[in-house]
Amino acid sequence: MDTTTTLAGLRRAQERYGGLVYPTSAWSFQEEIRFEPWPYYQESVEHGPLGGFIDHEVAHPYSVTLRSDGAVVYRFAADVAVFADADTLIEADALYWECESWIPVVEPHVGQSAAGVREAVSRLALIREGSGNTEWWWESDGFRVHLWRTFAELFQQESQVKWGLWARDEAGLRAAHRFLAGNDLR
Repeated sequence: MDTTTTLAGLRRAQERYGGLVYPTSAWSFQEEIRFEPWPYYQESVEHGPLGGFIDHEVAHPYSVTLRSDGAVVYRFAADVAVFADADTLIEADALYWECESWIPVVEPHVGQSAAGVREAVSRLALIREGSGNTEWWWESDGFRVHLWRTFAELFQQESQVKWGLWARDEAGLRAAHRFLAGNDLR
């Protein structure tokens, strides 16, 4: 992609997202983020020209940028396309926010074994809105599972994978425990 295409995409992003500010509990940030698409670009070996997109305070990722096709790319040790577009990032934030009011069943933490999670959730309904290239959400019978590989990809460290499971209510909690037991997950 050339510079003209990248700058045109940033102008569209400015019109749609510019000035949007909200607190997020997304595992990448957990802070207030500010959408500030900016018409400058940096080159990425993997992704070509990238323009500024989100301003935030935490150190990781170093920057959140937009690729000329609209993909959201996080930058640190590697440049990783996390979401296909900005709407998907916002939808993921909404899922995080909603899960804060649900019952935590499996508390997410770095280094937690994610072995078998991807296979187990493959039989559940993927929530397409909010699922990207490095994180995915599934829901079934009143519970929701989130698998997050964003920092594993960004820092190139498999130990950074996290996953969590939340239940909407008591019936969802029982279904979640059956899911965990039936898939030998804990």
